[in-house]
Amino acid sequence: MGYLHAKQVDRGAESETRDSLRRVVHVGDRVRIIAIAESVLNSLLPDEHQRVSTMLGSEFEVEEIDEHGEAWVTKWWNLNAGEARSQCLGLAPADMEVVLTPAIE
Repeated sequence: MGYLHAKQVDRGAESETRDSLRRVVHVGDRVRIIAIAESVLNSLLPDEHQRVSTMLGSEFEVEEIDEHGEAWVTKWWNLNAGEARSQCLGLAPADMEVVLTPAIE
């Protein structure tokens, strides 16, 4: 199950986790969000729910892997009048897939 809240990034936590296909995920890897737990979405205010829902299907860089094997990603939204908002999302293995990039020759 994924978690959603403001979180101080601790780069000293776990070094790897797995994605939905059991591929290894490291900090710095790009992942695509393929699911967001209903319990996470249901815990949000309507405007937060709408913003976080836009993360589904998008790709993000993994910033941290916590002690529970959750891969943490962040999205920023530019709001009106120079205001910005961000949201961190902890992804369980079933919530993500590694974005494979072609090898550079």
